[in-house]
Amino acid sequence: MNDLKIYAHRCGMDDYPENNLESAEKAIENGADGFEVDVRITKDGEPVVFHNKSLINGNLIARLRLIIKWWRLKNEISQMKFKEILRVRYERGIVIEHLADFIKLAEDTGKKIFIEIKTSDHRLIEWLIRTLSRSPVDAVVISFKESDLKEIRKAGIRTGLIVGSLKQVINFSKLFSLKKLGEVYDYVFFGWDPEEPRTKWMYKAALWYLRLRGIMPLQPALRWMVFTGIVKNRKELEYLRRWGFSNIFSDTMKF
Repeated sequence: MNDLKIYAHRCGMDDYPENNLESAEKAIENGADGFEVDVRITKDGEPVVFHNKSLINGNLIARLRLIIKWWRLKNEISQMKFKEILRVRYERGIVIEHLADFIKLAEDTGKKIFIEIKTSDHRLIEWLIRTLSRSPVDAVVISFKESDLKEIRKAGIRTGLIVGSLKQVINFSKLFSLKKLGEVYDYVFFGWDPEEPRTKWMYKAALWYLRLRGIMPLQPALRWMVFTGIVKNRKELEYLRRWGFSNIFSDTMKF
């Protein structure tokens, strides 16, 4: 398993609170080779680490508490200023944090950070280009949208496309057939969503389709640029390894 790299999805959301700086630190302590965060932009142009568009999510009790406490505020991240967001104590007392803190952690530890763009906003793109261009951090900016990555890759920053549909899977196979993957994207992220079980069946069917195309199992020369997941246990981890994957995203580091 020496070639296996495991990255903490949303900082290891099954072990600790998701998208949280302390959770990222714990994931690294538990052996993660890096971590992934979701990023949105505030009303005043600050990038914060948070998955959902709105603060009002999670379980019913958490929703009611936030609705009661923050009813005067527009609860979408994009409609709140950074100083307003800092006053919010989310589920289990979690504070929503600035992306710069996570980049600093990756710099200090020498670990890889994956930054997923959750909102298409030119201010976020510009911030990422400006910050990552002058940082030694091992960072990859990822997105489901190719348009989000275009300017970032032009700036010399590594990018990765998240393949999230059957149409993209077919295009993905064409890229391999033409051997141009590395010319179009630095990395490709190809996996299932644990929160939507049907995507796992689509993913497994896609693997067999790619096998028929002669692409799977992945050849060693291609393994470095293809990432997959998202696993929650060792059984799923071993399943993906048998298909030739060696870069795997996981919700847990406790196998």
